[in-house]
Amino acid sequence: MIERFKKEYVQDIINICYRTGFYGEDLTKQKVFKDKKLFAMRFVLHYTRFQPEFCFVYKENGKVAGYVVGTDNTKEQEADFTKSMYPRIIMRMYLFTWWYSYTSFRHIKSFLRPESESVLDNSSIEKYPAHLHMNVLPGFQSRGIGQQLLDAFVSTMRDNDVAGIHLGTSSENKKAVPFYEKNKFVLLKQLDSDMWGTGTRLKSLIYGLRLK
Repeated sequence: MIERFKKEYVQDIINICYRTGFYGEDLTKQKVFKDKKLFAMRFVLHYTRFQPEFCFVYKENGKVAGYVVGTDNTKEQEADFTKSMYPRIIMRMYLFTWWYSYTSFRHIKSFLRPESESVLDNSSIEKYPAHLHMNVLPGFQSRGIGQQLLDAFVSTMRDNDVAGIHLGTSSENKKAVPFYEKNKFVLLKQLDSDMWGTGTRLKSLIYGLRLK
């Protein structure tokens, strides 16, 4: 069942974000980033503070199994992220992560940059001003949960008269790419990427969906 975000779901979102953080797979097994909370602070928790009305979860038998978080205005969200979340991220980096896990700390430099402005020009952001992050727990995937979450987010953006949505994924995420293409997202841009330093040649993919 799809529900709107509540504060009580924060820990569930942190856990799902981490367990899908390695190109859609579980980061727990990779031993490349041990700080779950910091990872979620970078990628999802700001949305639940900034615009919780655009955040949804999927619950089954009382368990949160997936989420979608996002914004209807990327520029405003990123400006607020820099103002409100950077200080928290930096504080956690230096007071916790550096001694907790060097492997986590050395990846932080890739976190400290705006997500969309670094890859999309102003014209593209005007056409696709909204963006989202969505993940479903392993074991619950390929059951239509992602479709329900995406539909809830897209419907909300339409209700708010948003022109378009964009999102980022990786060529290594073999489940996400066909899913978004099936939902009529079109490839806007691709960049060389190797966030985790695995040496794998892959692409960071930016997809967009026009709503009007």
